[in-house]
Amino acid sequence: MEATQTAIEQIVKETNTSDENLKAIHLDLSSLKSVKQCARAVKTIFSDHLDMLILNAGVFGLPYEETEDKLDRTFQVNHLSHMYFALLLEPLLKNGSRVVFVSSESHRTASLKNVFVRQNLAHPRDNYSAMLAYGNSKLYNVITAMILSEEWKHKGISVNSLHPGNMVSTNLPNSWWLYKLLFFIVRPFTKSLQQAAATTVYVATASELDEVTGLYFNNCFYCEPASLARDKDIAHEVFSISLCMIQERMGAEIIQPYIDKYCAKKRTSK
Repeated sequence: MEATQTAIEQIVKETNTSDENLKAIHLDLSSLKSVKQCARAVKTIFSDHLDMLILNAGVFGLPYEETEDKLDRTFQVNHLSHMYFALLLEPLLKNGSRVVFVSSESHRTASLKNVFVRQNLAHPRDNYSAMLAYGNSKLYNVITAMILSEEWKHKGISVNSLHPGNMVSTNLPNSWWLYKLLFFIVRPFTKSLQQAAATTVYVATASELDEVTGLYFNNCFYCEPASLARDKDIAHEVFSISLCMIQERMGAEIIQPYIDKYCAKKRTSK
């Protein structure tokens, strides 16, 4: 929360706004319980509606590490908790609201080999690959955005995903010395934080994107996502398994309509 408070102070200083307009709420994406608590707090503070929801947080290059929910940390932080958070906040999303999933071009490196056989989207401990786990989690971001765009478009809610920029100066590479070295070498050739944020700001605010939903953006332009993301059967399977993984740990509160629609379809097809 210290970094958040620093950001609030900087925003107040640079925009001359009141800190009453800026609220910080604790959220630990490695805990589904924390996600639920944060969503409850958001509903209390923003009781009317949310104009935009930007799902931006993520981890990269971590070794296999289980969360309190017995899930791979990269998978849960980058995908499952974001999906759960968005579903919990659905009641606050109204006509004109925008939801942005910050994905990555790394979604093109994803591999779903044996994922559907195991009915578990998280990369297994055996032969764990940090890069593959990250790529898969970013694919799930694109897929989730596409599914929710279909589910919510009748309400006038836009849901899109995007790639923010290559190897920008964030905390993502702080997990391993080799990544730190790589990021240091390529930093002069990558985007600044401001440049990397441009696509996110554009997708969240641009007037020409009113009613635009279900798309993937890169460098402020629409970009065709990977073929895995465009496969509707794969997308539905990813979404339904994610729902089941949430239900197993947190119950079906709020997400019951989606459980009935997607998980019932899975049971019927067996």
